[in-house]
Amino acid sequence: MSKGQSQKLSDLISSVRKCKTAAEERTVISKECALIRTYVKDNNAQHRARNVVKLMYIHMLGHPTQFGQMMCINLIIGEKFVDKRIGYLGLMVLLDESSEVLTLIENHLLKDMGNTDNQFIPGLAMCTVANISSEGMARGVSNKVLDLLHAGNPYIRKKAALCALRIIRKVASADMVDLYMEYYQKNSPFNERNHGVLVSILALINSVLASPDGERYLAAYRGFVTSAVRVLKNLVVSSYATEHDISGIADPFLQVKVLQFLRIVGKNDEQASDQMKDVLSDVITGTEQSKPVANAILYECVITIVNVESENQLRLMAVNILGQFLVNKDNNIRYVALHTLTQVVKHNVQAVQQHKDTIVDCLRDLDVSIRRRALDLIYALVNPSNIRLLVPDLINFLSVAPQDLKQDITTKICSVVDRYAPNPQWHVDTLIKVLTLAGSFVPESVGHKLVGLITQSPQGLQAYCVKAFWGVMRQNAPTHQSFTQTAEGGEEAAVSYCKKQTLVSLSIWCIGEYGDLLIADAQDDLSAEDISVKDWRKNKPNATQVLTVLGSFLFTHYITSNTLKQQTLMATFKLAGRSSEIATQVQEIYATFGNHKDIEIQQRAVEFSKLLHNVPKIDTIVERMPPVAQIETQDLAATIGEQPSVVARTPTTTATKTETKPTTTTTTTPAAPPPAAPPVVEEKKQTSVLDEMDLLLDMSTPTTAGGATTQNTGGGGAPAKPNDTFDDLFGPTPGAGGSTGGGFGEFVSAPPPQKLTHSIPVYQQPGAISLEFQLTKDAANNNNTTNITAVIRNLSQSVLNNVSLLTAMGTNCNARVKLDPLPATTIAAGQAMNVSMAVENLSNPHAAVTMRVKLQFAHANGQWAKDWVVDAFPNWV
Repeated sequence: MSKGQSQKLSDLISSVRKCKTAAEERTVISKECALIRTYVKDNNAQHRARNVVKLMYIHMLGHPTQFGQMMCINLIIGEKFVDKRIGYLGLMVLLDESSEVLTLIENHLLKDMGNTDNQFIPGLAMCTVANISSEGMARGVSNKVLDLLHAGNPYIRKKAALCALRIIRKVASADMVDLYMEYYQKNSPFNERNHGVLVSILALINSVLASPDGERYLAAYRGFVTSAVRVLKNLVVSSYATEHDISGIADPFLQVKVLQFLRIVGKNDEQASDQMKDVLSDVITGTEQSKPVANAILYECVITIVNVESENQLRLMAVNILGQFLVNKDNNIRYVALHTLTQVVKHNVQAVQQHKDTIVDCLRDLDVSIRRRALDLIYALVNPSNIRLLVPDLINFLSVAPQDLKQDITTKICSVVDRYAPNPQWHVDTLIKVLTLAGSFVPESVGHKLVGLITQSPQGLQAYCVKAFWGVMRQNAPTHQSFTQTAEGGEEAAVSYCKKQTLVSLSIWCIGEYGDLLIADAQDDLSAEDISVKDWRKNKPNATQVLTVLGSFLFTHYITSNTLKQQTLMATFKLAGRSSEIATQVQEIYATFGNHKDIEIQQRAVEFSKLLHNVPKIDTIVERMPPVAQIETQDLAATIGEQPSVVARTPTTTATKTETKPTTTTTTTPAAPPPAAPPVVEEKKQTSVLDEMDLLLDMSTPTTAGGATTQNTGGGGAPAKPNDTFDDLFGPTPGAGGSTGGGFGEFVSAPPPQKLTHSIPVYQQPGAISLEFQLTKDAANNNNTTNITAVIRNLSQSVLNNVSLLTAMGTNCNARVKLDPLPATTIAAGQAMNVSMAVENLSNPHAAVTMRVKLQFAHANGQWAKDWVVDAFPNWV
């Protein structure tokens, strides 16, 4: 084969660049690969190095080059250094640790690692080991690498330390780690004078000490703190040295490695931290921040100060350095500062709060990543003493925030307001502002909590709330030909308002419950901070005006949710029950919706019309709902999706009552003779017959005052089965509700259990998640409360974050549930979390209960949320 057939690498690059299409490029590459294959087939050593270089270029373009791997091995076997250099380079580029070809070169690697004529040959061999060695190769060369760690040549020692790092990472063996760590315990790494070697050794030591198994070496390596401090101090105060200087800083790479070592060994150790405090102060004060390379050293120094047991004055200096980073023009430096301050704020809130204004300014940065970090930091800064200062800044940013950030900002504002609100009025005012600005992004749980807050508040605050909601609704109500109400903000404002379903739903509910306080001249006895309340005091509405605004939501095409229309019908009914002057207009509305295509809306309209027409004392039916116990949920940082108005009962999402289900176990107790029933005291019932249809409160638990409950009879109230042949012979079966006297049953009957237990598998998806209810009830006492443990099991291989569980009793049962806070927000892979709750059945006698359950979490593939209706409760619940 003639020499002219092989072109140079530069010629191949020129040919590829001249190609105008991908097809032309593939043609050029195919011709060149065919030529190289010919060389491989003929085992032609001519231009072997040139062909390997061209194969590396072809590999970079994404074309297959497996046929050229043997040429790399042939170059390595050769004696020329030039060939070895290209062979090892091609090996590192064209192969990886899974390549079977590597088994052919292990002996050649050991041979080249022992070469003493040219230091670069063992350097090339060790570079190959450090880059692509497999576990088997790492074990094979480990002893040779250990010998090279104390070679006389510093270049060899540096490469050997990097090889040792690769070997430790690939061979997960304590013996292999001990082999190298014990060597440096006997030979202090800080006695090394060559900076390059020391950097490589510290990379190895820091990697091991920072690993989970590194704790067993910490005690021994804490003895090197004094030496590490000496090395770092010499670098800080040393004079100019050409070989180590970078932008006027003495060897910043070594300074960073030493600071990382001090951070690892000084964590949770006061003695080691006390030895390094002076040098850390020298690094902060002696490093010029104007130089770009100095920022890396200052950052590592700040991280070290934060993690070790340092003094408050030193921590304050570190926070001030981060504050200076915040005003840097480099976005990367500002991002790092915000990320670090988020960790510092857990230990020293006051020091971070000094830079509050600078942090708030970062919310207006053009970089979205910086805005998100600033938002997280402000969220971590909020506490009861500064919530009045920081929340307005967050709300101002919410008004101009991009759409992708509004969800996160809204959730965080609602969370801190719920935790740190100074008083109920400020709480309500802030939530109304948030609902008005970003109502469509507000989690549904915020509405439930606000309902509980309003119902538990005195009448003065209730009057204030209804006036505030009325002001917002009147300004943004839509128009319709049946109602002459005109939105003051225009149709565009009405469309935007109607999209905020949480705000609309809360406004309709509040006006329905407390509309009489809106119409009457009720005193709220509160300072009118909300502009809507000031507007009400100037223009007090009458019942007709309120009905006109409510009616506009029934007839407008902007409202597509049937749930909102159902809530509006409920509000008009309660309003008409308390104000007879609008009864005729309300009846006209019900006549219109009596033929509605939605059966729920139609049913409500007909029933409300009959009640208004036939019940003489309607005011007893439309009384205000009693105080609603607020649902105890996890932090609102885990957002809650919209709940469907009707939950579909499917076999995969609903726990149904099945007597023969093998996974459901029930233990019952025999019946006890009921004691004399106490006299039933008749109480005034505060429930409304319409509570069942108020879908806004689906996730709330209305309470009712009822009479005394009856005694629970044997084993969950199941009727005793008639005696069969075996009963005649041996006596009644224990626990069947009958007597156990006589027959063989006297000898085999066990003492009755003291607790009723039951298990309900709510949901299970193999390899993902499972939810199970474990019920217990004390059979000895005649109580109405059943304790439930919700067991959430993580069946996946990843961690579940932001876990949230919501529960509420069904609207057709007279019961309430109290959910304890979740013990954690994360569930590790293969682990489970138990959440306690208690269900109190208020019906007399006990009626069947149902429960709505919603579980949501975040995982590696995104968000997951699902809800179920559980109706498989035993009849003793």
